[in-house]
Amino acid sequence: MALPHALVERIKAGRVALFLGAGALFGATLPSNKAIPLGSGLRDLLCKRFLNNEYSDDSLAFVSEMAISAYSLQEVQSYIAEYFNGIVPAPFHLEIPKFKWNAIFTTNYDRLIETCYEKITDRIQNVVIFLSDAQDLEKNSLSESCIPLIKLHGCVTRTHDENLPLILTTDQYNDHKRNREGLFKYLYELAYKNTIVFVGHSLQDSNIRAVLLDLEKEAPNGERHY
Repeated sequence: MALPHALVERIKAGRVALFLGAGALFGATLPSNKAIPLGSGLRDLLCKRFLNNEYSDDSLAFVSEMAISAYSLQEVQSYIAEYFNGIVPAPFHLEIPKFKWNAIFTTNYDRLIETCYEKITDRIQNVVIFLSDAQDLEKNSLSESCIPLIKLHGCVTRTHDENLPLILTTDQYNDHKRNREGLFKYLYELAYKNTIVFVGHSLQDSNIRAVLLDLEKEAPNGERHY
């Protein structure tokens, strides 16, 4: 697929941020031939592990809520963290560190991007991970050799902090900005002068649609996004 000329020029100028969703995991692999959970894959995994395959026709949010109710938040999150442990990027994922990005946002919990930057020795930038407002993006003056990796829905490296859960259930989605308000503010401010490329999201996903609506409201005169 040919990329728009304007987008190519913005990438060359380092004026593009990535916003990665579950579909961006396509092509990655996991140890023991475990399947990468795309689409409804994570829902199916939780159904099988915690709910004896019940509720397989329901949403991930509902299934997560039932699993957490039957077991505990920590046990469900620990299972997700263990499942994604040892993720291996596809060759095309390893191209990401060879470009200069303004930032990388993701709603994924895994360490795919971190692994890419660890593996590529000739990377242009080093990632600095942000998980909550406690790190205060605005007060962290990053050098040009660093790029913020902003994990908006949590990370498998942080599954025992009840104040910063993996965003799974409906209640968590409704409250997803708690302790992360500054991270979303950074996204909206960045959108004024930079292009955001959404990768691996579906426009049928209510959560990403909410992000897009917020972008339009908070940065109405910002750059075009893809």
